[in-house]
Amino acid sequence: MRATDLKNRLCKYLGVDFKKRKFQVKIVPLTEVRRQSPNNLFYFANINNPKPKQALFSQDVKVIINTYFDKDLRKEIEAKLPIALAFENFGTRNNKGAGSYFIDGMTLDDFNNFIENNKPKNVSDIYYWDIKNFSSIDDVFFQIKQFYSLLKSNININSKYVPTGKKDSFATYYKSLLLLYFLKDNISWEKRAVKQHYKVWTGKEQLENNAKDHKFIRALLGTSNIQAWDYYSKTLQVVFPDLIKRIPSSLMIKVFTYNGNNARVYYWFNENYNRVLGKEFTFKFQSITNSIPIKVPGNFNSDTFLSWVYKQIKAVTVNNSNGNEAINVINEIQKEMKTLNADTKKVLERKKRVVELIGRIDKAVLSIKNNLSKL
Repeated sequence: MRATDLKNRLCKYLGVDFKKRKFQVKIVPLTEVRRQSPNNLFYFANINNPKPKQALFSQDVKVIINTYFDKDLRKEIEAKLPIALAFENFGTRNNKGAGSYFIDGMTLDDFNNFIENNKPKNVSDIYYWDIKNFSSIDDVFFQIKQFYSLLKSNININSKYVPTGKKDSFATYYKSLLLLYFLKDNISWEKRAVKQHYKVWTGKEQLENNAKDHKFIRALLGTSNIQAWDYYSKTLQVVFPDLIKRIPSSLMIKVFTYNGNNARVYYWFNENYNRVLGKEFTFKFQSITNSIPIKVPGNFNSDTFLSWVYKQIKAVTVNNSNGNEAINVINEIQKEMKTLNADTKKVLERKKRVVELIGRIDKAVLSIKNNLSKL
């Protein structure tokens, strides 16, 4: 949390008469600052960065606000600061749960009641799931990562060849709920349109669903102007429309830890997606001259979408016996490694890590499914 960030976000909630009044914000950590590489915090700016950035964690901070003896401004800030803290996150990747802060002493019931009674008009219906007895905060962010992938981009992990004699490959796959939602209306996402546009090197011909209307649906959950397409070893450039410089995600995720190692993960939509409805973006790969324009859908109702997502997740079939099959595959790999040479063992060790990841993903999906509720 930076003082300037908190001040800017707080100003969103202040009344018109108070936004331009003078006040100063200072933040003081009250507990030891812990540094951590943000592996599960969705932070990608460290790629090729000689000085990688780290996430900083402090359990408690003191916020000091100087209103320069403006008593009316002080009352306004005292009323609006708790709302800003409840519905905003701060710092890197703040829409994915990082940077969640609350008023000291607030219980889970207090927070539930507070957000129900103070929900801004631009916030959708609110949903949540509970994570009980997590080993570390990384477990919480891992589940958030899978939830976000489940909504936006697919979950698709495959160990390819695992020579156990019983299972040639081990994989898990969950299709993007955002894609499935729009497929109901005969709308497919931009990925297929891009692949077909550059079919010379993607190998994607006009397949059976080429009659569908292709839209840039993932922009509804935020986008950057650069996308890495690792499978094709290429980088896709997204050219934004005029007057749009950045598209943060409309999906806000808030983490409330309570009673030791328990967490409640809330999520809702804000109104960011309204900025891109019906807008046209241009896609092109680096070193390739021809581009393709694709529009964002012109209509989208976040409450309808989240209600549909809730039903889909509650009905999802979790793969690999809810993640338990991975344990059997790992045991088979470990048995086989005892009789193999060092090079083959290294290969199997990598495969084992992939299988462990697959099992962890399936268990995360199961946890979300079993604990999902609407506020």
